[in-house]
Amino acid sequence: MTSIDTKLASVLEAARTVLRGALSKRARQGAAATLLADAVRRVSLAYRREQGDLPSLMRDRDAIEARLAFFLPRDLPKLIAPLRELAAAGCAPRGETLRVLDLGSGLGTSGFGAAAFVLGQQLAARVSIHAIDVDAEALAVAEQIAVELTTSHGFALEYEAVQRPLEHVVQERGGQRYDLIVLGLVLNELEGLDGVAALHALCARLAPGGALIALEPALREQSRALQRVRDAIVARAAAPYVFAPCLHTRACPLLERDRDWCHERLQSPLPEEAAQLARAAGLRDEDLTFSYLTLRNEPGSLAELSATGALYRVVGGPLVTKGKRELLVCGSDAARLLRRLDRKASAANRAIEVARRGSVVAIEAGDVAGPDRTIGAETNVRIVHEA
Repeated sequence: MTSIDTKLASVLEAARTVLRGALSKRARQGAAATLLADAVRRVSLAYRREQGDLPSLMRDRDAIEARLAFFLPRDLPKLIAPLRELAAAGCAPRGETLRVLDLGSGLGTSGFGAAAFVLGQQLAARVSIHAIDVDAEALAVAEQIAVELTTSHGFALEYEAVQRPLEHVVQERGGQRYDLIVLGLVLNELEGLDGVAALHALCARLAPGGALIALEPALREQSRALQRVRDAIVARAAAPYVFAPCLHTRACPLLERDRDWCHERLQSPLPEEAAQLARAAGLRDEDLTFSYLTLRNEPGSLAELSATGALYRVVGGPLVTKGKRELLVCGSDAARLLRRLDRKASAANRAIEVARRGSVVAIEAGDVAGPDRTIGAETNVRIVHEA
């Protein structure tokens, strides 16, 4: 278990402690599993816009408990992947006290995930989180988790929660600068707000070397909306710059067909209690899916992970058919596919067998044929960053 994993485990334990104190009277009387599973199902339908509405969740005590028991554990690791990418490229924010603005913070999931990474990687001695949301009850629960983290788990953490519409924060000018700004699954909820203008305004509040990470659900509509925001930001050719997930500044190729969208799928098993709730609620109990965008005011991107060879991010697959293996990719050139015939398998290109969605691979030497990159036995394929 890494230091980051240990910190994440502490956040989960702090949330469980708060949950035990928050469970409704009915749940404490013995129906906890059934009540929570029903609430998890109801919250999931509201998040997916299939039934109910998000504002009603703020008035639903069972929904708070469901978010604590299932959605916080499920979403907590999501921010770690883009933070790892920043660190791999030497661009992770750092300092004596790292200042985090957590917008749409809810129960504090993204902010606490950021704190776990920063403290686990020793990027800062202390983390100061400014959490903003319109949901007063969720903020109160987040403050309880923060107290538990500082008093029982040794987190060097300052936590300030403010009930306020996010639109007001976006429209502010000046004010405090932050090393990290996170929007955890909230950009799609800001109706009537121009996503490009909002992210541009928020990046103006980044301290030098800072980063903004916007996480979104791995749903087609929300992911494609984020991809369109990405294209508009890239087209400006000025700060803020797209750091990840892209390795190029062309228009997003996954917007060409309506059926495509860019998202991550990480192998990240749920804690057993949350997995049981997922199964009881009829939800997926394995893998972690989300889409995201990382912005910085300094030029540079994940393309700097390797100085040699063509870089590709795996965005789908593997597609294994008779005689060949293929990966859907998006990278430094226009190729959309990496293909290796089984008869060309070798130690040099074996990385194509283990690369998964989100991995960044480099083709550094050897024969590469065709617009969709059929690699040969002598082709050197290397994973330069693992998702």
